[in-house]
Amino acid sequence: MSLSTTGEAPIVATREQPPDAPRAGWPVPVANTVAALRPRQARWAAVNLGLIGLVLLLQFVPAFEHGRPPRKVVGLFAVAAALQLADLLWLLWRRAPLPRQAGTTHFKFALAFNVLLAFALAMCSPLDDIQYGLLVLPAVVAIAFRYGLLAGICFSLATGVLSFLPLGLFIAAHPAERQSAMLQGLVLAAIYVVVAIVVDVLCGAVRDEAARLRRSLRDLRRTKNQLVAQEKLAAVGRLSAAIAHEIRNPVAMIASSLDLAAEPATPDAERRDMLRIARDESSRLTTLTNDFLAYANTKPPQRTRVCIAGALGAVASLAAARAAETGIEIRADGSPDVEADLDELQLHQALLNLTSNAIEASPPGGTVTLGGHAVDGCVDLWVENSGAAIPPDMVVRLFEPFFTTKPHGTGLGLPIARNIAVAHGGDLVLGRNATGRIRFVLHLPAHPNPTGGRN
Repeated sequence: MSLSTTGEAPIVATREQPPDAPRAGWPVPVANTVAALRPRQARWAAVNLGLIGLVLLLQFVPAFEHGRPPRKVVGLFAVAAALQLADLLWLLWRRAPLPRQAGTTHFKFALAFNVLLAFALAMCSPLDDIQYGLLVLPAVVAIAFRYGLLAGICFSLATGVLSFLPLGLFIAAHPAERQSAMLQGLVLAAIYVVVAIVVDVLCGAVRDEAARLRRSLRDLRRTKNQLVAQEKLAAVGRLSAAIAHEIRNPVAMIASSLDLAAEPATPDAERRDMLRIARDESSRLTTLTNDFLAYANTKPPQRTRVCIAGALGAVASLAAARAAETGIEIRADGSPDVEADLDELQLHQALLNLTSNAIEASPPGGTVTLGGHAVDGCVDLWVENSGAAIPPDMVVRLFEPFFTTKPHGTGLGLPIARNIAVAHGGDLVLGRNATGRIRFVLHLPAHPNPTGGRN
């Protein structure tokens, strides 16, 4: 694998919190992201709506021996269910994620809604309906999960104390059942405390596992960075060896030709041949150097609004004279209404490299077609030529620098074109490889990615 032709974004080291560092909010960090707030709140609203319906149904279960609930209790349930349903529909309808502060406020209101609903139902019912305590359980779980054990226990005790007010009214109306009612209130408060403790234990296990996973992830990233650094060094070594090999041959030819031309006994005709060889190899060395500099120093694109059809037509015109020398027909086929934010000069260079390769690979009388269209926020530009399919053993090496099957090629045309595509946030691929139809495709985003990564 070569260093600069993989098309992968560089790995950036990130600062990580120590595994044992205190974290505010949910034990799993991903739950604190702004994008996660809306679906989390929607799930809470759906569960709460289901719980309200369940407690309402319990009022009609004969086993409770309370008979039908009072109208004001049913009315409270109806109002609460309507409010909760409206909240759920609003959360589902809202497309944008909730801001963090808005999500926190919504969460607090949801907890207060449950507690007040349970208290109001207990106050409206003349009976000691302990099932209303079910409405407070989600709030106890959420408080213990988000704010820790101490907050969960304090909240449980506070709601337990609050539940004694309707129990006091019930005891005043039913003195004979005082002991039973007091016991129910204590049991309810104890249940809340136990639930808070269980939630904290489970959260502690989740936090420990999350810390272990963060340590493992940090170790994996460190190992990956080390492997990438080693691969980069190896790739630099292979690239340096390839450069040395490509430069050594023309330099050796130039040196031997000049030495032979400098010999007094060399005939004039042979001396002229040696000087011509030195000039040709010098020109080849210049071309190789320029191509390597273009490959190694791909500049960030200077984006402007580019008409794709115009760019394809311009490249086809530049390559037309060269194509005519071998009787190859060149066509440009692009929709005039497709535009993209690209570096026009770099785009021309990439397309011209692909077109030159296509002309050289086409048989006499063949056809080279340039085309492009928009697809899913990107533009696909392709260069297709007739001729024999590329053998599989060569396909895997197409984008290696200095790999070429042409006698006078530098093997940098495709790598340069791919580097340009990657600099734009796209890629260059062999889109089709069949006899008579060999197509290379530049897949480029139509607009720059604000995050700086690849689309």
